[in-house]
Amino acid sequence: EGKISRKEVLHKMSKSHVYVTTSLKDLTSTTLIEAISSGCVIIATPLTGFKDALGNTSNYFIDIKNKRNFISSIETHIAFINYNDKLRLKIGNENIRQLEFFGINKVSKKLEDLYKNILKQVL
Repeated sequence: EGKISRKEVLHKMSKSHVYVTTSLKDLTSTTLIEAISSGCVIIATPLTGFKDALGNTSNYFIDIKNKRNFISSIETHIAFINYNDKLRLKIGNENIRQLEFFGINKVSKKLEDLYKNILKQVL
């Protein structure tokens, strides 16, 4: 389809059940956060940024150590989620709750507390 607008991306995400990213370099993916906020089940490479964003949710990580298993790992996860609506909804809801930890108010409060703590130690 080529490049699409942010509005259209969000619309498509809202109609999706699964989000797959095979990136080995993109550690701060905006589309990953959009997929999480849409309640998608995430299938991702086990990179630090993705693991941090997903926290302790029940999403799936792709086997990147074995090239032969790479595609079959993705296929297996998609097929499993496709036939387990109850699990898919559970994971999607976990993902939406996980976003609370990344909201601007939470992050700015943590930073403020961190700076205050540092200032107390220095002054």
